[in-house]
Amino acid sequence: RYKYYANIVLTWLQNQIMRSNLSEYHSGYRFYRVEALKPIPYHANSDYFDFDMEIIFQILHAGYAIGESYIPTHYGEEVSHVSPIRTPLGILANASAYWLHRSGLRKDPRYDFEVEQTPASVA
Repeated sequence: RYKYYANIVLTWLQNQIMRSNLSEYHSGYRFYRVEALKPIPYHANSDYFDFDMEIIFQILHAGYAIGESYIPTHYGEEVSHVSPIRTPLGILANASAYWLHRSGLRKDPRYDFEVEQTPASVA
């Protein structure tokens, strides 16, 4: 149950910070154009499970659209190798860092880039 509720709370928080409306941030099933990755300084991102959250924030920060595909979610009893503490804390740290950067309170190299062309959508 904690995974289910954590997903709901973290998705709501991330949507608020990003001013977006993704159905969820944690499955990994998203669509975006390859050119959306070109300006992104992904080398500054984490090498843990929160890497994909950073990419999503960077793509949205650049003004690109992200498409989604519905997938069924199953929370079983299998062993997870995702830390129930480190991963959500990493997600919250990323969301906080982005908010501080967007607010002009603290620069973050993950979000300190510019897009040279008009962003393309996936529509």
